[in-house]
This record gives sequence, C-alpha cells and structure tokens, in this order.
Amino acid sequence: MNIGFELFNFLQKLQEVKINFKLVKITDVYALVIVEVPGEYWKVNFQEGKDIILERFRSDGKIYTDEELLEEVFKRYIE
Repeated sequence: MNIGFELFNFLQKLQEVKINFKLVKITDVYALVIVEVPGEYWKVNFQEGKDIILERFRSDGKIYTDEELLEEVFKRYIE
C-alpha cells in the first residue's frame, strides 16, 4: 500500500462529502486520522505495507449531566 496515495484519496473523499476530520499524526510510514460524525467518531490508521485499520466509537445517545459521574470516570483511570 502506498500510504500517501491511500491517505490522500481518503482525505479527499471526506472533504467531498463534508465530513469533519483531523489529521492527528503523520510520519513517512504511518498516519492517524480522527473522523467525527454525529453520534460517533472513527480512528483510522494508515500504515505502510499494512491494511487500513478503522476503530469506530459510538454514543448510546444519552447525555449525562451528573458531576458525580464525571468524578467516577476520573477515579476509574486514576486508580
């Protein structure tokens, strides 16, 4: 896989359909693109000589406003 060609085509397609993205990291052999669409986001990894890897994260649609829940999230990763 030619990472430059594949990455360029992917970014061009995102722009054509007006999907928001961030090119987070790029080297000679690796690129990471974060794509944001309503209710989910994707991490798309391009790596020289390997398949494109897509991780998709979806929301359950719930919006949380409880500050205790925020503290619970912090505690989970601090401990």
